[in-house]
Amino acid sequence: MKVIGLTGGIGSGKTLTTDTLANLGVTVIDADAIAKTLTHADTPCAQAIIEHFGPTIAKPNGELYRDQLAHIVFNDPEQRAWLEQLLHPAIRKAMALAIDQLENSIPYCICSIPLLAENWPHPLVDEVVVVEADAETRLMRICQRDRLSPEAAQLRMSTQASSLSRRAIANHIIENNDSMQALQAAITKWHYEKLNQLNHNFK
Repeated sequence: MKVIGLTGGIGSGKTLTTDTLANLGVTVIDADAIAKTLTHADTPCAQAIIEHFGPTIAKPNGELYRDQLAHIVFNDPEQRAWLEQLLHPAIRKAMALAIDQLENSIPYCICSIPLLAENWPHPLVDEVVVVEADAETRLMRICQRDRLSPEAAQLRMSTQASSLSRRAIANHIIENNDSMQALQAAITKWHYEKLNQLNHNFK
């Protein structure tokens, strides 16, 4: 079984990509989803975050104010580094466990890792697929999706690796500057080509 890392800058279309692959029957292990699970109320990570940032970072039921936390870490590199040092090892451990539980008979699984280029090389990943879009397109999507100002959206983009850094680690690049349907078609085409390749290599 191949473990294929999927990455892309914020607003590039990673969620639509993983949703399309999941609908095609591909197992998707999502780092963002794992991070949310790890930081639910009363988890060790949530408690560490509350101790570090103070009780106002959490709601009365113990759930974090995620928008407030995001605002802090995107505006403070030291706080962002602290949070990444807390979460990244736990996320990686959970991903490794999820991979170990998969059947070896499946041709490949996807690990969606937004900060893959920032943490390269990655011990769990065999190949890399990068979803890319022009900076202007990504900026517009982030503003519309997250209801952010262009300045706030640009700040979030600037905290991530450059497009060149992501492309440098890619085995395959899917461009997403067109419609949703075009992206879905490109992903579907890549999926079946990958299956053919893996089946050929297996033989």
